[in-house]
Amino acid sequence: MSLDEKKCNKDGAGYTLPRIEKGRHPGIVYSYTGRDGRPREVRMPVAYCWLCDARETADKLSGLLLSGWRPDYVPGLEGRALLLVVLDEYLRYIDDMCRLGAMRRKTVYDYSSRLVILEEYVIRNDKWLLSDFGVPMLSLFLDWLVSHRRVGATTRNNYLTWLSALCSWMWERGYVPQNFAARIRRLREPPKRRDALDAGEMRRVTDWFAVHDPWMLLACRMEYYTMIRPSELVRLRVSDIY
Repeated sequence: MSLDEKKCNKDGAGYTLPRIEKGRHPGIVYSYTGRDGRPREVRMPVAYCWLCDARETADKLSGLLLSGWRPDYVPGLEGRALLLVVLDEYLRYIDDMCRLGAMRRKTVYDYSSRLVILEEYVIRNDKWLLSDFGVPMLSLFLDWLVSHRRVGATTRNNYLTWLSALCSWMWERGYVPQNFAARIRRLREPPKRRDALDAGEMRRVTDWFAVHDPWMLLACRMEYYTMIRPSELVRLRVSDIY
């Protein structure tokens, strides 16, 4: 271990510099000693660094550690927590909510997908610390979605809604002083265009499903005649009817 690896910050917490592991679970691994004196190991899965060079990511983390930063969140040291660590905690939270039945699996999938995109932005734009997380960063992230990922106004607004939920979760746990997303305005969305099937098209669709997929035809008829939501339909059981 080098002298740099043995170096301690002003709080007396030691650490080891990040290393890249390429085994069954590839990623970046480093350890540090928390304020309670207990050693902690941090593993950043490859999902965090597949969007950029892993060595570059490890070097940036090394610079943070050498400058006295520690990855655990400590009250009174706001902004020094690693943003990706907080986002990973949020991912575990929504998984727990799904396991408890407080959140649907579809919602978890949607939130997780948006989280991956946010992590991509964090890595590509060097927004490593929690102190980087604020109105300017979130506004630039939404602009980046529009300019680089070519999303529309509706998708951009959906991301803003999700960011508001994320900020509320972070505020409740003391990571941020306020809901930053609440200060960002929504874009005006174009009206939705839905073209209804005419009588001839409806007849052709019905005839095709009657031959090739009668169960799908039954589901379509239940949707059409009862106005039930698809999410409600898939949760119906025979015992709910008889």
